[in-house]
Amino acid sequence: KVMADTQRWGQCVGYYLLQPLVLSHPLILGGPQIDTRERRLLLHRIWRLPMYPCVTKEAALRGEGESRVTDEGRLINPHRALIHKTQRYTHVRSVRGSYEYHHCGHGGVADIGWGGCYRAVMTIVSWYTRQGYTTQAVPSHSDIQRVLRAREPAHRQLAIGSTTWLGCVEGSCALEWLVGKEKDDDDKSVLLFIQDATDLGSYSQQIRQHFVAQGTPILVGVGSLTLILVATATDTHTGESSYLVVDPQYAGPDHHDDAATLTASECVAWRSAEWLGEIAGGRFMCLALPQMIRDQQGRAII
Repeated sequence: KVMADTQRWGQCVGYYLLQPLVLSHPLILGGPQIDTRERRLLLHRIWRLPMYPCVTKEAALRGEGESRVTDEGRLINPHRALIHKTQRYTHVRSVRGSYEYHHCGHGGVADIGWGGCYRAVMTIVSWYTRQGYTTQAVPSHSDIQRVLRAREPAHRQLAIGSTTWLGCVEGSCALEWLVGKEKDDDDKSVLLFIQDATDLGSYSQQIRQHFVAQGTPILVGVGSLTLILVATATDTHTGESSYLVVDPQYAGPDHHDDAATLTASECVAWRSAEWLGEIAGGRFMCLALPQMIRDQQGRAII
């Protein structure tokens, strides 16, 4: 209630309630204190904050009345109901910030069977937008195809509006161009090619470090499908890891107030490396780890 009241008060007088993860207490900051990079940089230095957007208007906390769904009917962070449903002795690392869950059937587009890469790209672009890294609107299927046809020689003949299947690498390229990166930038996605999906556990430390350092959702190509990885949990006794996966192939309704119903459909679920290996069907697995965007001077965006 206090947070909700503070947020309503802040909206009236231009103040924002923020809670950087590294601080044990919230901050109440006025709009003028955070409206330029120089002022935000000063706050980062005073509180020794990490160099990513955590004292921006987009990062402000919302009250209890905040909707868990966008105006267009898309869920926000559908994984949060499961983030702490792990074994007692586990080490959890997850996506930082919020994203919109784009899945098959949204917007009246009958894209079931397309592999899910288009919806996964839309979901991750929404993460960049909601964190204030870009003003890029979430792209449509045609937008993704256009940028690939314009920028990727292998897709010069890609028919706009077609049902052409896209893989993880193509999705990663489209994602970077859509949010304003160039293919040769230092902040391009890190690609991991895993010959046997059951060996994913060997990369658990790198995945955990990605969520700590970058905080972005991970694009996963496994078999003919594309999934979104939003968290990993490692058993501190056995060292075994599980992975919280959001499936863009889901085509059912969005249960805005019933997380149990949503997760029962298994479109958002903790998965093992063995489960991913079965989905791969003997084929390799590809992970694209999107990086935070830097400005034209190579500085971290804050």
